[in-house]
Amino acid sequence: MNFSMLKTSTFVLLLATFFFSSCEKEEVIPTPGEVLVPTVQADQKVETAVLVADYQNLFDLRAREGYRPVWIDGFLHRAGNSTDAYNTTMFNVVFEKTPDNLEWAAYHGLTSASYQAKFDEMTDKGFRLAFIESYPYNGGVRYAPIFVKEAGPVYKAVHGLAHANWQNYFDDRVAEGYRLVNRSVVFVGGSKFVTALFDKKNVGSWISKSNMSPNATQTAMEDNQDAGRMLIHLDIAQENTIEFTFGAVWTSEAHNNWYALNKLDQDELEAEITVAKSNGYKVTLVSAYDEHGLINGNEVHFIRYAVGFRK
Repeated sequence: MNFSMLKTSTFVLLLATFFFSSCEKEEVIPTPGEVLVPTVQADQKVETAVLVADYQNLFDLRAREGYRPVWIDGFLHRAGNSTDAYNTTMFNVVFEKTPDNLEWAAYHGLTSASYQAKFDEMTDKGFRLAFIESYPYNGGVRYAPIFVKEAGPVYKAVHGLAHANWQNYFDDRVAEGYRLVNRSVVFVGGSKFVTALFDKKNVGSWISKSNMSPNATQTAMEDNQDAGRMLIHLDIAQENTIEFTFGAVWTSEAHNNWYALNKLDQDELEAEITVAKSNGYKVTLVSAYDEHGLINGNEVHFIRYAVGFRK
């Protein structure tokens, strides 16, 4: 881990945050009033670097055990070395024990058309979109939505939006009173596409930033800590093993504590999750990206993780 660590009486911060680029400005929306209750410690199972071919079996197992996905991060890993390298899609997933009587459904591997059809089908049945992830697969984009059948605020979602059109779409939703819940950016053929979910839940003030370098992300984390806002979403967009950017959303929802860590390897991630859970934290997000390196003169790509925790 090579980011500085910031300690306060409320949380530790080790994650680089990112800042809006010139074409994507920062938004802070103050919303007074509603008092929100901090999250209670959850019964969770966290799975990382799951091969896309193995995910369905894992999903089925966790569902039989009474768990449902609440977070999914799809990413492309360059496996092997310079003489035998290949791309493989992997998932990081946070499963939580399903509350009694909650109906839910989750899907993965959907094309744009099949995702739209599934969205229409599920909303017609009274489900609402709770989370949406886009990820690269076989040179294209695939979608992994999570639906729940419960009451909630009005929401809007978009997928496969050209990045050049994102800022206008974002501004229009904000003007209508929406806040950003989660956003996913994928590179395909050198072009960027955005998938996002907005709703009208009262979360106090909130801020969204994207296109951030690791250093800018660290600064944004610290700034939002000082402003009393908590990290609720983190997305990593990677075009290659040298260029990757972070996007994040913070809100001023009530919480007992939160912190985030970056640039962890697999062993470090598992150790940090164990420590966090022993201290009463839940995992809120796990995102991954590739980092270029050398072993005996051969180019390799190491998976690095960013993880968020809250009480």
